[in-house]
Amino acid sequence: IRILDQVCLVNHNYVPKLFPTIKKLFTSYLPSGAVPQAQTQLSPLPPAALGNQGPVLLSLLQFFIHHSDIVSYDPEPVFRNYFYSYLGIQYASPIVAFETLMFCVSNKEHLLNNTNVFSAYFPPLLKIIAWFPRAYDSEFCDILPALISPATFLELFHSILDLPLLAAALETVVLEHSKSGQEGADLMAMEYRVLYNYLLRNE
Repeated sequence: IRILDQVCLVNHNYVPKLFPTIKKLFTSYLPSGAVPQAQTQLSPLPPAALGNQGPVLLSLLQFFIHHSDIVSYDPEPVFRNYFYSYLGIQYASPIVAFETLMFCVSNKEHLLNNTNVFSAYFPPLLKIIAWFPRAYDSEFCDILPALISPATFLELFHSILDLPLLAAALETVVLEHSKSGQEGADLMAMEYRVLYNYLLRNE
């Protein structure tokens, strides 16, 4: 995919021919289990193997960034599929976490000026920091200014203050699903459903 991306950067004439295939590849690599509600209802955690698809999906997103304008394609749906649906449940994968943050750092200006990724989907990015509090602090600090906007600064401020709560909520999801019975998880979901839905939201 990266080779095709570089070829298209050299010769834009290949973009219209390859673009339909790239769109099909993105759809095929996006796991069917990557649904937006997957983590907000204390549902079963997805298989860790799904995290291996993250770098491929990010390479496809990079292709969309470079070449969508040539074919007048709006990439917002694919960004939503990745950040809202996929990252929202694959934040705990070290590969996905690292590659996603590096993608955001490398494309910070484009994502800030041409998409709503930072303003709409900062909650999944905060999940990465909550799950890996010391591993990616420098990368997160690099993109933090891009997350701040007049529409998001207040919510983002409170979300950062709530990072310990978010970390505890993510840990609780893992602990509850590691138990043999689901009675405790069901009770917790009923009693604290509103709080969990807010903390574990993906946009």
